[in-house]
Amino acid sequence: MTTTETRRSRGRVLLAATAALATAGILTVTMASSLGPLGAPAAHATQHGADQVNYADIADQMVSTSWLLERAGIGPQTIAIAGVAGTDVESVFQAADGVLASSRANLVAALASALENSDRAESLAESVRRGTADGDSATQLASANQSLAVANAAIEQIAGDLRGSLAASLGATRLSASETARSNIAFGVPPELAAGDFSDAGRMAVRAAVTLERLAIEDGTTVDSEVTSLLAQTRSRSDVASGSNNHASYAAAVRTAWAAAEASRAAAE
Repeated sequence: MTTTETRRSRGRVLLAATAALATAGILTVTMASSLGPLGAPAAHATQHGADQVNYADIADQMVSTSWLLERAGIGPQTIAIAGVAGTDVESVFQAADGVLASSRANLVAALASALENSDRAESLAESVRRGTADGDSATQLASANQSLAVANAAIEQIAGDLRGSLAASLGATRLSASETARSNIAFGVPPELAAGDFSDAGRMAVRAAVTLERLAIEDGTTVDSEVTSLLAQTRSRSDVASGSNNHASYAAAVRTAWAAAEASRAAAE
């Protein structure tokens, strides 16, 4: 069997297994993110040790309108899918500006605590794994994780305030559609299908079908009928069709307006 045949065979197995599990009602999917618990890449530790890091300064440099929007799950691609036009982007940033203005000190403090305790927990966990921990390490690790959870909860509360503000200005429907698109894209569903309100099993099946369709096109072979059928049904859904049309209509203008909004705020700092 060739490499191409092998990968297509594995894809068919995945699609069949997904369908079987969905039919049996036993499929559960746990979402994983490439982002750390702070809504930013998880590498914050330095080679000099946590005690020599000024986490308050790092947090102060990290916190911005763009960072808060990202932490709240708001980005140019997902809001375009939700039907937000380029002309609305500045109002999105202004909503984040307002929340940041009233909460910046608390947000910086919470982020600094989260960064510090994330690094401390990682260092302690590594010492436990290597067998170099002292008798208090387990207690210190539990304390660091607890402090990290408290800090992240404080950050999430402020991010929730922003989502509430955006629900009032953009509308709860568009905000919900943006959150759905973000979740689907993080799972591997392409943007043009990401507006679908899928079950976990459905989302997994769509991802597998898209992969098989792409492989068939790359190989110059016929797309399997079950894949074609599933994707046709998916693309004909009203929520998917609406999101796909929105993405085609708004994505370019939203990206341009988003970049301009970020640039104007960076210039003002």
